[in-house]
Amino acid sequence: MALLKQWTSGTVSVGIWRIDETEAELRSALQAEWVEAEWQSYAAPARRMEYLAVRVLLKHLCGDEKQIAHFPSGRPYFTCCPTTISISHTKGYVAVIVDDAGGRVGIDVEYRSDRVKKILPRFIRPDEQAQLSGRDEVTWYLLHWSAKETLYKLIDSEGVDWRKHMRVFPFQLQDCGMMEVQEYCTPSAETYRMNYIQNDDFVLTWYHS
Repeated sequence: MALLKQWTSGTVSVGIWRIDETEAELRSALQAEWVEAEWQSYAAPARRMEYLAVRVLLKHLCGDEKQIAHFPSGRPYFTCCPTTISISHTKGYVAVIVDDAGGRVGIDVEYRSDRVKKILPRFIRPDEQAQLSGRDEVTWYLLHWSAKETLYKLIDSEGVDWRKHMRVFPFQLQDCGMMEVQEYCTPSAETYRMNYIQNDDFVLTWYHS
């Protein structure tokens, strides 16, 4: 099985899974009776693989198979316990964060691609663009996108403008580190301190309270 990386801090566990298995191999790792109907509800092969990889990763992190439901906003939750969860998937990878204490969590993984440059007007602010000079621009943009996707999951609200309502503050670009992101769409205008890693294949950001 292709568990790529796992982090544990107190009640929080984070894992990233590289999907190297076949669909049959992933399916054979799961025994819960509800898996079959949920898995077969996805017509696209890629979505079926992501579904299975997420459940296998969760089994690894949690020790057993837990069924997931979704709030109207799309945010996932476990049907059997108060553990909080956030899920992300991208080309060839899935990532999950869980908190047994029920704290706020968010995660996002993005595979490395320069296609992010085509959507800069959707999420990059002028004050963020000003910090780019001399940096690896694809990594820089992807980390901004990923951090704002993680923040979007944490806000869990409609009408969020990724340019107007979110800001990534300057940070030192490393293989792994911390970054601060603020939201401006709620009265509290909270700032979140997020973890990130980046390598030749993907960037990953996550938060837990």
